[in-house]
Amino acid sequence: FEGLIAETSSTMDKFETSKSKLSVVKKSLKEEKQQTTRLKNKVTSLNKEVMGLNQTISNLEGLFSEHSHLLRSKNRRIKHLGKQTQEQEQTISRINTKLKK
Repeated sequence: FEGLIAETSSTMDKFETSKSKLSVVKKSLKEEKQQTTRLKNKVTSLNKEVMGLNQTISNLEGLFSEHSHLLRSKNRRIKHLGKQTQEQEQTISRINTKLKK
């Protein structure tokens, strides 16, 4: 009978030890789950920031393209005005030459 009591006592000690270890593992798993949730939330937040930055880049590319188009148009207009000015100067020069004669 004493052997049975000793065996039961030993089994109870092992059970308590296992129960204690299980409690530690559960606590660790809970902490890891919380950390995983925090990391997922951070990734979601960063993804939103990236999408916002991508939209900003897209908007800037559109503005740059529009600005480049306007600059090309202005440059063509400046070249055209330069040619007109040169033609007018040549005409004035020819008129002055004829008037001097």
